[in-house]
Amino acid sequence: MQATIAFACYDSDEVLKDGKGMNKNSQKAKMLDLYIPSVPEDKVRQDKVRMCYVDQFLKGANQFKGLFECKSEENESNILTIPYELHRLANQTIFVGSKDGGITRALLTAKNLTNPQDISSETLYRHAKEVEANCKKALALCLNKDSPWKDWDGHYPSGRHGLITLNG
Repeated sequence: MQATIAFACYDSDEVLKDGKGMNKNSQKAKMLDLYIPSVPEDKVRQDKVRMCYVDQFLKGANQFKGLFECKSEENESNILTIPYELHRLANQTIFVGSKDGGITRALLTAKNLTNPQDISSETLYRHAKEVEANCKKALALCLNKDSPWKDWDGHYPSGRHGLITLNG
């Protein structure tokens, strides 16, 4: 999840699409500011008010809305959950927000599960570059003339038809 958000920061208008050719250190600093701003929300200048990417993710807003399903629970409003296709854990519901064991802001901003310190700009940048590399690989596989995914109709293939084999 951190990698997904990190890539959204990296692929933003402010970093990758800036057009001014930011150097790597500037990209890292800007990504960290987009991920978790160093200035508290109430102190941000009025003309620059925006929701950080972690908060957008937790609300299922903007580019993150397709990652979630909305479920209604007793005595609660709609709750975001991660669909089974994205986590593949049988009989599990992964909640977004303050549910016990769910995805929280603290989880998304921590260095790791045992270290609650804020994630570093270096880690965010590394995550973003890993996502970028994996997307390029997946796109190359899907666009291959022999790919079973080339003309995907939105349904996952069953059995051996869904396997992609690589020679060598």
